Amino acid sequence: MNKEGLMLNSVLYNTLIDGYCKKGNMEKAVEISSQMIEKGLQPDIVTFCTLINGYCKAGQLVAAMGLYNEMTIKGYMPDVVAYSALIDGHFKNGYTDAALQLHKEMMGAGIAPNVFTINCVIDGLCKDGRINNAINFFLEQTKAGFSAEIGQLDSNHMGYRSPITLHIQS
Repeated sequence: MNKEGLMLNSVLYNTLIDGYCKKGNMEKAVEISSQMIEKGLQPDIVTFCTLINGYCKAGQLVAAMGLYNEMTIKGYMPDVVAYSALIDGHFKNGYTDAALQLHKEMMGAGIAPNVFTINCVIDGLCKDGRINNAINFFLEQTKAGFSAEIGQLDSNHMGYRSPITLHIQS
């Protein structure tokens, strides 16, 4: 791209990395992040979160956690995006207790969950057969002032909406 007179900055590199992550091509995403460093640009929180999310979606939790550790060592504090990706990845790969531990760590760091985080936890608990835990979690979030509604859950949660909705409506 430099041949065409386009100077790549971190925003453009992060966009390329994100594109490769979304395609599931983590090898190319990491290659682009290495090129970014070679050009004198340091990865930022967006770079780390994008790669962590990509690794989680690819089921590469060891790589995701390694990058998470690298990020914190370099002084970048994980945000709700990084934690949500890790929480979702752990739930989707069957590591419910590890996902819940990450959620606890996030809350302990004073990072508030967003709708995606809450939906990940509810979905993960339900898929693990912990419907009562999911209901209690949702109720705790609403008591804490979170305004998410069960209606914000996407179609992947349809099988779990009924028990939660019935309990809340009772």
